Amino acid sequence: MFHRSRRKLNKKWREFWRAPDALLADQGGAGELAVARIRFLVIGTLFLFGFYELGDKLGSSGREMALTAGVAALIFAVTIYVVSRRGSYRSWLGFVSSIMDVTFVSIVLVVFLLIDQPHVAVNNRVMFAVYLVAIAATSLRYDPRICVLVGLVSIGQYAGIVAYADTHWALNSDQFAPFTDGTFAISVHYERLVLMGCATAISTMAVTRAQGLRWASARDPLTGLLSRGFFDELAAAEVARTKRYDRVLSVAMIDVDDFKGFNDQFGHAVGDEVLTLIAKMLQSTRKSDLVARYGGEEFIIVFPETPVEAAVHKAEQIRKVIEPSSVTVSIGVAALPVDGSDLRTVIDRADQRLYEAKRGGRNRVVGPPTVEGAASPESEEPSISASERVS
Repeated sequence: MFHRSRRKLNKKWREFWRAPDALLADQGGAGELAVARIRFLVIGTLFLFGFYELGDKLGSSGREMALTAGVAALIFAVTIYVVSRRGSYRSWLGFVSSIMDVTFVSIVLVVFLLIDQPHVAVNNRVMFAVYLVAIAATSLRYDPRICVLVGLVSIGQYAGIVAYADTHWALNSDQFAPFTDGTFAISVHYERLVLMGCATAISTMAVTRAQGLRWASARDPLTGLLSRGFFDELAAAEVARTKRYDRVLSVAMIDVDDFKGFNDQFGHAVGDEVLTLIAKMLQSTRKSDLVARYGGEEFIIVFPETPVEAAVHKAEQIRKVIEPSSVTVSIGVAALPVDGSDLRTVIDRADQRLYEAKRGGRNRVVGPPTVEGAASPESEEPSISASERVS
């Protein structure tokens, strides 16, 4: 019993720390861009109402160190903003930028310790509020790992600063009178750490709930694959990246052979089971591939950064995996920019080759005539929609 519980816990732990799927990757990039704008606002506010307002307490050397930290934070903010604006967001960038946000706050507090102003370091309410803002902003990356890690880093850094100040100064001695930032009370800082923990928990729960809602709304309820609408959204973003970096992208259109006759013979319930089984087989592709139920018994896969020759080979592997089951599939493959300059054209060409696979006897893959190992299309006739195609 104990070992079973531990295995379940380990499984949940691994699932939690797994990178979010493609559904939220682009949203994380948009969130990073939003945080970049907020970061500008916060840094500007600190310059106007933080550093200069505390100028008398900082002294000349303190102002110089704080200004250096502020300039470094500004350069960092500009860099992250530019990278996010270019659409180059990756999950590691969310980790780095979030951790640096709270670390810059801690650096400013350490400056106060270095210039013998420990009360400002541990009692300043403005700087503590920035910790909470940084923790809350992690939810905009749509990655619960970032929320948890940044929360722990914030708690650790702040607790270390308070502990250092408490052990190196008699914080309530006459030396620091008249206590313009208030007297030191360790219970207040325990409460602040609890608040930071609560902010971390709320951010994490908000992200995990968003993930669940996004997954439910973006998935086909029968197969669990991407729905048509969300596939179109993600595929369009993938095509934009392909064009931006002058790369290639391939598309495979997959249709179950004679599915109408299968349904008529065995019933729709069995037909649904077959579609679910095929969907599981299709999900054995790379995590970066986009797999969707395109409509009825038709599926589609986008292979990013994959030449058409490799896509045809992958499609043939898929066909062979499905072949021993109770049904077979026909597949048409096309690529960008070989078969067109936009996603709609490439999908139409793949759909046309799928129709050629049907006409050629079903249970086969049809790609461009130049690709070795792919069945050659009889002709490049206009695409026929799924509703018009004879299975």
